[in-house]
Amino acid sequence: MDYDFLHALLRSSMALFIILDPVGLLPVVMAVTVNQEPAERQRVLYLSALVAFGLTLLLTFTAKAVFSLYGMQIADFQIAGGVVLFLVALQTIHDRHMGEDVQQAAGIVPIACPLLVGPGALVTSILTLKQYGPAVAVSSVVVAFVAVLIVFRFTGALFRLLGQTGAGVVARLAGMLLAGIAIQFIREGVVTILRSAR
Repeated sequence: MDYDFLHALLRSSMALFIILDPVGLLPVVMAVTVNQEPAERQRVLYLSALVAFGLTLLLTFTAKAVFSLYGMQIADFQIAGGVVLFLVALQTIHDRHMGEDVQQAAGIVPIACPLLVGPGALVTSILTLKQYGPAVAVSSVVVAFVAVLIVFRFTGALFRLLGQTGAGVVARLAGMLLAGIAIQFIREGVVTILRSAR
């Protein structure tokens, strides 16, 4: 490995990790998984990271072709993600319990996409591919998601610190935060579309 590769890898993986923001997602993770047992919660988080990792790699190399095929923009993806997030936020705020299989899927969906694999992560990885090539693009995604897994590994300690009641309170507050993030996704997507239509 030469210096240029390592420098590009460090810059790209740090940028992607900052965009993924797993630390900032912890309150939302608590909201989505508050009714799950610790082992099940950890399983959902690991599966979410794995799904997000696969989606990021796949879309880094295929997003332009897929979006062109369906006449989509990244803004359309952003709006759709916002709608999904808003529905999850409503369930969290109203504490609606779901079946185990549905609950696991509902946990994976908003955490993996659109929270981790959102427009920001896609644009970052696509730009890395364009600027540095496939080796740096793939390596930076791997490094960033290893760091995400490390952060997710310590969510159990946060739950234990807060206890069930504290986690429930944080989950309701995080549900409101999640709704706000959803509205922001939708608003930014609409603004992008309106600007491109001028």
